[in-house]
Amino acid sequence: MKKKKLPSFVQDTFLEPFFQSRLGRIVSNFILQGMLYMNPYEVFIKLVVDFILIITFYMFFEPQGMIGVLTIIVMSHGINWLINCQPVALLYHMDIGQGNPRKFINYIDGLYARINKYGLPAAAAYGSLSRYRYNNRSDIDIRLIVGNSLVEKIYGSIVCLYERARAFLFWFPLDIYMFTVDEVVKKMNTDEPPILFKDIKGVLRDKYDETIPFKQFADEFRKRYVGDSV
Repeated sequence: MKKKKLPSFVQDTFLEPFFQSRLGRIVSNFILQGMLYMNPYEVFIKLVVDFILIITFYMFFEPQGMIGVLTIIVMSHGINWLINCQPVALLYHMDIGQGNPRKFINYIDGLYARINKYGLPAAAAYGSLSRYRYNNRSDIDIRLIVGNSLVEKIYGSIVCLYERARAFLFWFPLDIYMFTVDEVVKKMNTDEPPILFKDIKGVLRDKYDETIPFKQFADEFRKRYVGDSV
């Protein structure tokens, strides 16, 4: 089980061993659900989903007392946890469950097709896959790039929510977030060139010395890990 990158306020404190443990990872993943890393607009959408679920369950079950209300809140947050595909990558990172390279690349092919239909200027995958380092517990880190307007950011957040929910239904380890160009350059590792899923105006190509076209990545992945001749 690889070491988890923790927020700076937890690193080198007495809490670090707990949050590096299996139990600690599950607890923090369930409570935070990636919100420390999300763009504020994504956090807003996630909280709206929580609120809608809480109101729906409250009206349906009519809970009595504080215990009943807390149960509704935890249940709603739990469903949101599933919708946002948090358990899949979490279990993979904890060395529980195994992926299949053919299923992996087939899902990514479909994701590539959908991303190119969305009204987004750019999207890219980051991480070790850009160096073709894949194993049966790998996930894929996708970042959707949006403009600076409110409409674009809300739209990008909704696309992320949809793709996370879809990935959960297919039990696919998708790590997807929405950023502006400047945000993604600050947050992602510049040592690993992005795999370009979409870059209509070259906004990502202008920011990196090296980028990898999606078709090049997909063809090489199939050769190395699936055994297909392309």
